[in-house]
Amino acid sequence: MPALLPVGSNLRNRYRIHSPLAQTKYCNIYVAQDGHLTNKFWVIKEISIYGFSPGDRSKLSQLFQAEAYQASALDHVCLPKLIDFFAQGQCLYLVREFVPGFDLASLLEGRRILPETEIINVGIQLCDLLSYLQSKNSLNSLGNDLKLTNIVMRNDGRIAMLDIGFTTLNGILKSGEEQLPAYPPPEQFTGAFSSENKKLVYMVGAILYNLLTNVSPSGASFGLPALESLRQGLSASTKSTVSKAMRNDPRDRFNNLSDLRNGLVKSYQIAAKRAGMKPTGSMAGESSPPPSWLWILGMIFACLIGGAMVVIYQMFLR
Repeated sequence: MPALLPVGSNLRNRYRIHSPLAQTKYCNIYVAQDGHLTNKFWVIKEISIYGFSPGDRSKLSQLFQAEAYQASALDHVCLPKLIDFFAQGQCLYLVREFVPGFDLASLLEGRRILPETEIINVGIQLCDLLSYLQSKNSLNSLGNDLKLTNIVMRNDGRIAMLDIGFTTLNGILKSGEEQLPAYPPPEQFTGAFSSENKKLVYMVGAILYNLLTNVSPSGASFGLPALESLRQGLSASTKSTVSKAMRNDPRDRFNNLSDLRNGLVKSYQIAAKRAGMKPTGSMAGESSPPPSWLWILGMIFACLIGGAMVVIYQMFLR
């Protein structure tokens, strides 16, 4: 990678580098302030194509542009919006929405144990996001990006999935390196038949297992310790749902993400009740009906209002 851009430098006479955020073998990431919009900050990813021949750089730029157009068309609450992309010098640049929060790997490291309801809520949101990406035919080896460091939790409990939509470009940049999913399902090693749905179900289950136990199932798909042996006090529904998602035989797992989501919603409601919480539509994925006493009170109030209106109407007729 080239040296980090100096703080205060400008890209495209619009994006002022505010601070470096991260640096990897293939890219630099910055927080940048928008020169056109007051108090607006973005995240800029700088991808180096240095070392490629001029012809290959041209092809990479075309591929980058094509994948960026596709990524910019995605619209989901769990996907930071891609707002700009361009090439400059021997680097490619992506500008996306700034997401305040911490990635799940950092949260797990800092807090060690996350609440059961928070973790189940992550699973519900992942099911929704992956189902959306399926509907848009935008999964494309997503397993390589489906990892804790790519999932940010916002302050309100919503998640954001980073770096979606550039699988082909990343594959070329990292050519020669072994690229395995962060949570490979057992059939990847046994050769057993498995549908895309079954693999995604396993990966979501593996992420939840990792969050619940602080033990990563990556590279150890067989013979994992049972959930209850690593974390006490989980609801039976949570243990059953996560375990079923991670069965070694794909035929024994949930059929699809929708079925897994239904199991997680039930687990959330049970865990929330045990924790003294009231499940809400935004957390558990569905709304709860109002209590009967509130319905009765509403009817009484409606009758009183109705009676009052009749009296007023009669007064005007006199």
